[in-house]
Amino acid sequence: MARTTNTVSEDVKNFVQSEFARCDTRRGYIPDINVFEEVYVRSPNWRGVLRNLYWRGRRQPTMWDVFELLVQRGFLSTECLTVPVQLDNMTPDTNTIGHLLSCFSFFHHDWQMVIEGKIPCQSACWDDDTEWLATMIVRGGVSVDQLLNTIEASGFLGHCIPAQLEEFKKLYPVESTKLTQNPRDREGTLEADGLVHPSKNILGFWLPHGLGSDKEMFAAQLRECLSRFNKIEELYRETENIPTSQLWLESEQNDHFEETST
Repeated sequence: MARTTNTVSEDVKNFVQSEFARCDTRRGYIPDINVFEEVYVRSPNWRGVLRNLYWRGRRQPTMWDVFELLVQRGFLSTECLTVPVQLDNMTPDTNTIGHLLSCFSFFHHDWQMVIEGKIPCQSACWDDDTEWLATMIVRGGVSVDQLLNTIEASGFLGHCIPAQLEEFKKLYPVESTKLTQNPRDREGTLEADGLVHPSKNILGFWLPHGLGSDKEMFAAQLRECLSRFNKIEELYRETENIPTSQLWLESEQNDHFEETST
């Protein structure tokens, strides 16, 4: 049975508006346009926007899991997180790693759902979390072959699609593709309050970057980043009446979006 899109709590409306306030809604960033348009109408589609924020939010913990794995294996350092990321810019090396990551099934399933209109308010692919992970990898200088083997063995991003990997190898031969370690890859700037300027920010993007070098400040800012997704998840569960025992696994989340899109 279809739900009434406007039936949400004031907490949901306030949270959505706080997320919008982090961005320039007039910027024209294609993956965000439809989401903004769902609120700036006579009868805002609050529920649809919350679903979209949850979809964006639930992808990012997976990127964080991969980052933590690479730190644990000694490929990356948490110092990568102290340099701000210019979210609206890419470098050749980041682009290479982004293409490699796109070989995994995790992303292809999401892209297919967007194409089929199963992600509320989303009319274009959203890859900003993938690009963040690619940036951290370039900053750490992980070799392509080590990266591929480690991520595939972890299973975090699903399985590597053979046809996609072959296409990647044609463009970037694994044996000869060398990344130039750049600890300041895609370096951006932050405002005085430590936030990304709205004109360069991405809706619903919470992955950490530009954290303070002081240990206590670093930890506090990291907790704040992670708490944003926790809040999205909390409000989403309340709005959709989803018990805390459900929607933890990727397969459950995928099935959920398949069901709610109808």
